[in-house]
Amino acid sequence: MPDWLGLENKRVVIAGGAGTLGAALVTGYEDAGAQVTVLDLKNGDDLSTADGCRAALAKLGDEAIDVFVHCLGINNRKPIEDYSDDEWDAIVAVNLSSAFYLIRAIAPRMRDQGGGRIILFSSVAGRSGHKLHGPYAATKGAINQLTRVTAHEYAEHGVTVNAVAPGYMDTELTRAYLDANPDKREALVNLIPAKRFGALQEVVGPVLFLSSQQAGFITGHVGVVFQSGGTFQFWLQQASLRGLDFSYAVSSGNELDLDLADYISFLVDDPHTRMIACMVEGIRRPQAFMAAAAKALDARKPIILVKSGAASSARRRRRATPARSRATTRSSTPSAGATASSAVRRSTT
Repeated sequence: MPDWLGLENKRVVIAGGAGTLGAALVTGYEDAGAQVTVLDLKNGDDLSTADGCRAALAKLGDEAIDVFVHCLGINNRKPIEDYSDDEWDAIVAVNLSSAFYLIRAIAPRMRDQGGGRIILFSSVAGRSGHKLHGPYAATKGAINQLTRVTAHEYAEHGVTVNAVAPGYMDTELTRAYLDANPDKREALVNLIPAKRFGALQEVVGPVLFLSSQQAGFITGHVGVVFQSGGTFQFWLQQASLRGLDFSYAVSSGNELDLDLADYISFLVDDPHTRMIACMVEGIRRPQAFMAAAAKALDARKPIILVKSGAASSARRRRRATPARSRATTRSSTPSAGATASSAVRRSTT
């Protein structure tokens, strides 16, 4: 089978590679034929200081670094007023400062060698306002901007810089929180359209893609992974083919359908969003959705509305219903789905 990713014998450096997610990334890269080096506190690397980062990088020698992944992160959930100075400093140092110190050294190195790939780990907390995430959310929002600025500065030198922003995943950080707060599990799961935590491989796939030869024209993106890594990878490929910046979201399930119009409006106002892709089971507020779609049209930002499996099943059931039976239930008022579909077609012209 051809090496589609082009990672065979590439040198990959993963900061945070000893954690749950980091270990999964190590396995993914090694399976793709890459040579992986791990920088992590568990290996004696203090990446929370500039001197510690310099010392860790010195151990790598002068060999080329083809891919750098930063997936360090700590969190301590509590109200903002309850954080001490030291707690704030610790979260900022591990989550944000380490990324800056390492990129500051690695990006010029990649430039001088003719190119490379940098992938940072952000979070949906970097775009949302969840309670009890003050310092953590602040660092992830900063990671998003560090990604965009670095991408802009090094794009002409063949260095791509992207971030992956997972939702709730089955990681050590999530497990530790739920061990201490078992009553919170149901509330967290209910925030997720799939009603489960994301699997590690559903993040590893998109990261490998962003590291690959296939992603040479994708840079400056913060990809939000709510549900399916495979679906996310598809949209990355589509964006690459079109040279588009984009924002990706899965909005399947009754909970998120209620907010779909508001979410589209939010993305339309985001200057970094050029294309909006949403997966839905149905449109509960067609008028609000049409207004949001019209706003997207005015901003020249296409909306791609993908119907989920539940909606497809409903269509199949409707086709199986005799035409005469359908006629008795048909209303003279356009259906929500038809109205919404019209709005989508209008927004994509």
